[in-house]
Amino acid sequence: MMVLDDLSNYLMNSVSSKLDRILERQTSTTQTSWQENAIAQSLSASQQNRVFSRPIISGMA
Repeated sequence: MMVLDDLSNYLMNSVSSKLDRILERQTSTTQTSWQENAIAQSLSASQQNRVFSRPIISGMA
């Protein structure tokens, strides 16, 4: 049972790590574009630091 638990933990950590890298790559481009956009920065939500991005992963249900 211990081997199965170790394998399961390894696989979950590996998938989680890869997913984190994918999400970081997706959101960093959007965040940079938002920060460099004068119109976006003029919005009150931007000025109050209340803008959040949510990545969307298609194909995962």
